[in-house]
Amino acid sequence: MAFPKSHEILALTSQHESNNRVSANFLTREILNEALILVRSLSPEEVFRLTKTETGQIAFTLGELKDENNRRLTANTIESGQRPGGRINHLDNRINVSFPGTSWQMGARVQHFENIASSTVGGAGLVLIAGLWTGAGSGVGSILGRNAAQLAVVTGTYLGKRFVTNKTMVVNQMAAHIKNLADMFNSTHNAFNDFKFESAAKRAQYSPDPQAEYPITFEQKVTDNNAVPANYAETIQAIVRRFVTGTYERVDIVGQGDMFIKVFFSDGELDISKAQYDYLSNLKLP
Repeated sequence: MAFPKSHEILALTSQHESNNRVSANFLTREILNEALILVRSLSPEEVFRLTKTETGQIAFTLGELKDENNRRLTANTIESGQRPGGRINHLDNRINVSFPGTSWQMGARVQHFENIASSTVGGAGLVLIAGLWTGAGSGVGSILGRNAAQLAVVTGTYLGKRFVTNKTMVVNQMAAHIKNLADMFNSTHNAFNDFKFESAAKRAQYSPDPQAEYPITFEQKVTDNNAVPANYAETIQAIVRRFVTGTYERVDIVGQGDMFIKVFFSDGELDISKAQYDYLSNLKLP
């Protein structure tokens, strides 16, 4: 049972500035928030599959992940996981492409243009219609986002190749960040699963002292042994009791104060604050 540390969760959810992973270095806050919306809505099985998917494959299917999130947002029923917390607008690997002299236009994967840009000679090539985020400076992250201005570039030119290279870099960073989030969600889910089984097993083996005037319950023994402060003891005892008696299903990671973690049981939900999570994730069961 190995819970992710709370500072690791914060770095991937609400305190991106503390994230020293390369995947978040150049991504805008909109993109980081949309990545969290995406992963939060997935079931444990879907998250697990994402952890086993190569980063390059995630990058290649980013557009489909965006479309599926937005479809589930407006669906009448949720087949798995939970309804997404919002619409995804920026998390995409597609570029609007058109041919000169025609009205034909479609969204195509940037990976296709990366191959074209590396092989096109001179000025020949497709014309790309791409959105540039004009308000975000010259960073790589400004390739995507709001306040889009339209720029036509020819793939075979230096500017076209540079645009495709930058866009590809951003898409790859998006995919790496999504995979990091999936790994964190999967690790947290597995840790809570292990905690459920271990706490239930040790509770079944526990026998209070029959000679004691006031027998100590298993949950009280847990907080006593771990020197949990009095102002948190009852809350931690209640959380342990919920895992002992309830049927754990999945976890939702919010990463903000009192809504740090949401745990789903078959009969309801349990909100866990950051302080409670810190105590819970470090418990040694008797």
